[in-house]
Amino acid sequence: MDRFRKQAERFGARFHSSVVERVKKVDDNLKVDSGGKIFEARALVIATGAQDKRLTIPSEKNFYDKGVSGCATFDGFFYKNKKVIVVGGGNTALQDALFLTSFASKVTVVHRRRYLRADPIEVQKAKNNAQI
Repeated sequence: MDRFRKQAERFGARFHSSVVERVKKVDDNLKVDSGGKIFEARALVIATGAQDKRLTIPSEKNFYDKGVSGCATFDGFFYKNKKVIVVGGGNTALQDALFLTSFASKVTVVHRRRYLRADPIEVQKAKNNAQI
């Protein structure tokens, strides 16, 4: 995140951390009221700090960011033409598996149950994709 922030700053982004009290659309802009300080922008990014789930196996921490990742969107490119495994059976896992087919040569989904918990449409999309 630090590298992301530094890159954004190089392109002119400004950062402000505080509690947002309200957002109001005015014409084509958004007015953000943050404790009496008003910011105006054409776009608003809400970064809530979501955290990926870990497997909690002893060797996982040794390989995190060295082949093991928690974000297909950010790290998918690094797996170009490689075989990858996505662990999970929910919507996020299957959506990430589908996304990774843009990069990886093959995607294997590993799940602990006999059935996938994802919505039926997500399961069908994955089953219809020859790379998964």
